[in-house]
Amino acid sequence: MSIAVGQTAPDFTLLNQEKKEVKLSDFVGKRTSYLCGTPLDWSPTCTNEHACFVNEMKAFETLDAEVLGVSVDSVWSHKAYAEKMGIKYRC
Repeated sequence: MSIAVGQTAPDFTLLNQEKKEVKLSDFVGKRTSYLCGTPLDWSPTCTNEHACFVNEMKAFETLDAEVLGVSVDSVWSHKAYAEKMGIKYRC
């Protein structure tokens, strides 16, 4: 299923790198959410993408935006990757 830019994303619940449930609908009406879809945590493409988010987090905070990383990787992979990359947002 694909959605257009600006279209509301369907609700979902996933576990983050801390094994806590994150539900997209929890952010509705509170903060703008930016979904960062990445194919694999440890790939060069994802590493470059996440480095950009980490380096620009102040800009997202200024906009009161919540960055949410979404991937097919396991929770333990996300945790190790987040620690290595300095990722503070949920992924």
